[in-house]
Amino acid sequence: MSAVESWGAATVPATRTSFVEYRRDAEMETVGIGVAGALFLYVFYSAIRNQWPESYVTMTDAVDNFLSTSLARYLAFRVIPVYVTVVFVTVTAGRIDASASRAAAITVGTHILLTNLRAIVELLRRREHSSAWVNLIAFNLLTCVLLIATAFLAFRTSSTWKDLIPSQEDTVVALWTGALAAILAVFLRNLVVTQHSEDALFERARKDLGPDLWTYAAQRAAVHSSDADLIRAILLAEVIQRPAWTRSLERTKGKVLRRGTYGVAQIGSSTPITDEESIDLLCQEFASYRLPRHPEYGHLLDERFRARIEKHNPNVSFVNQVVLFYERLAGYHLEGTEAKADDGRPVIEVKELRRRGQSWEINGTAVVFEGNVVYSATARGREILRESVLADLGAPNRGEWSVSLPLAAEAVVFEEEPMDEDAWQDGDSRTVKVDLS
Repeated sequence: MSAVESWGAATVPATRTSFVEYRRDAEMETVGIGVAGALFLYVFYSAIRNQWPESYVTMTDAVDNFLSTSLARYLAFRVIPVYVTVVFVTVTAGRIDASASRAAAITVGTHILLTNLRAIVELLRRREHSSAWVNLIAFNLLTCVLLIATAFLAFRTSSTWKDLIPSQEDTVVALWTGALAAILAVFLRNLVVTQHSEDALFERARKDLGPDLWTYAAQRAAVHSSDADLIRAILLAEVIQRPAWTRSLERTKGKVLRRGTYGVAQIGSSTPITDEESIDLLCQEFASYRLPRHPEYGHLLDERFRARIEKHNPNVSFVNQVVLFYERLAGYHLEGTEAKADDGRPVIEVKELRRRGQSWEINGTAVVFEGNVVYSATARGREILRESVLADLGAPNRGEWSVSLPLAAEAVVFEEEPMDEDAWQDGDSRTVKVDLS
């Protein structure tokens, strides 16, 4: 055997061994880069800690409040970090001769496994399925598809951004800097987490519900002899959890998977229903229900009230929000009659008093015949005005009323217009006086 042949025979196995080692190293680098990308996404979303849509939004959930407001915000939150991470992984893998496509697949696959697929598994393992169960599964499946499409787009467009991706040496420095910045950001977020005020949350829900459905809820509550404020409080809590854009997705989903929760009241149904139909069903559920109140003092018995709401929806955050909104709508009044209506509240309530320019604006509620509330204003001991106002609902339902008085008025008395001589057997118990001096 010649020297050349001997050398060739000796180098072929070595070359093959080097190639195998090269491939093995490339595979390890591919997996390492893919896992690193998934780990970054895990740390990022763990730091944010959003729980919507699986859990109800509360005033302290600053992130959830922000995301649930619009579809664009939610999509940006779920798509942009994944897109940027997959671009980074793809470009980095290509520079070191690792498999860019496999690294990207590992990143997005692991991320989906730890987030939406994990949520789906937890939903499937629940022994009790709520009426929103199908909607939540469909929502998570749709998000999985969206993330896969995002990763594919990032892979295909990664070359566009390659000049912006730092080299390996710069990446190490950037990662350490980013890690320290992330730790500081998480600390500051937990220290000064933004809390949405009750007013902001209430106004957001009112705007989402809209004036037409707000009025419709009171009208249908009157038909079914249910408490209008309670119905509205439930609707407000539901529209915060399922704003208009998510309800639109639910209706679209209903064309394929028909069973789910629908409408502003989020009522479970085997087929899609309208907002109005969901309100009707909610009013029927609470038909003739009278809130538990103290027989002597008239205040709401909180635990009994919560127990009834839990029958409708046992979620703790939901119950808390319903109680919060109900107290805002019905729980407080500036002045009220001694006489109580069937719902345990004063027959006539004065809820709000404010000055608007050169006049007083007074708002309240009443349970009076045909909604007719009589009021008389006085100034310097003399009556300067005596008129009546119609509440939007008449007895036995509680209606809302509003009056405007001249700024010169020093006091005003509200009373139910007597129907006959026996109507005043309670003396002045069905009148309420408001001091404006």
